[in-house]
Amino acid sequence: TGTGSATTGAFSWLYTTSTAIQAVGNSAGAAIGTANLGTSQLRQYNTQLTYTNSPCTGTPAPGNTLAPATVCDGASVPLSLQNATIGTGVTYQWYMNAVAISGAISSTYTIPSLTASASYYCEVTCGGNTVASNPVLLNPSIVSALPWTEGFEGLAIGNDIFPSCWGFANTSSVWNIETTPVANTGVNSLGRTWSTDGWAFTPSMALTAGTSYRFSYYMRTQDTTVGYDVTTAVGNGKTALDMTTTLGTPLTGYQGPSWNKFNFEFTPTATGNYTFGIHVVAPNPPNGINFDDFT
Repeated sequence: TGTGSATTGAFSWLYTTSTAIQAVGNSAGAAIGTANLGTSQLRQYNTQLTYTNSPCTGTPAPGNTLAPATVCDGASVPLSLQNATIGTGVTYQWYMNAVAISGAISSTYTIPSLTASASYYCEVTCGGNTVASNPVLLNPSIVSALPWTEGFEGLAIGNDIFPSCWGFANTSSVWNIETTPVANTGVNSLGRTWSTDGWAFTPSMALTAGTSYRFSYYMRTQDTTVGYDVTTAVGNGKTALDMTTTLGTPLTGYQGPSWNKFNFEFTPTATGNYTFGIHVVAPNPPNGINFDDFT
């Protein structure tokens, strides 16, 4: 509402229009006669606000540095500030372990890949006054307590749904959390179907040089005529290129309608964080392959 002309005064109303056909009256038949049809024009009114931003004044109060509660090893991490500093002329500089991060001069910052514990904060400057946000200490989530197990229980049924800090890569088709076929134990299992090509990666695990570790899982197929190529590998990240060490002998054309356990031995030459991966390939459309009970 307001005074003056809505089209020629100090303000104007804007609207979008569309024409709709509406039926009016009654009809006892399958069709409504043209006499009972009418047209109406729908108008959707919009409000347009214009404002001018003024230079910032006073002392900034950025508050806490905000980050996700759980940070996976090697994952990107978005950082932001609890409080905004209003006005023009505000500058930002993000720091990691008290060292300025080159190019990190916006109100938000995304860590490309967190692989070690580090402290982050941001200095906010307004009118010559500089205040640092309260730092946040980030510790990447790494499996350090062994033995480790994963049976996919408690996850929603759907595509490309994984437990926390798992990873995946799909060239064709997707990963599925499934209840059919019957899981090895529990209710859920991890599967792929049809013509498929994809990797699944476990969370990162802290392993010690010279110590022998056994990685295992259960696997079964739903197809008795077309097999799957399955490769198990290990490396220092969650991409196909990170899988630098193949474990055991890759399976070619594998078929096995019953759950079978597969064991792989790995002795790292250097202490560090390692991820195990499974690569499944099938050039034709078989019915499916499933995995369960990783240890």
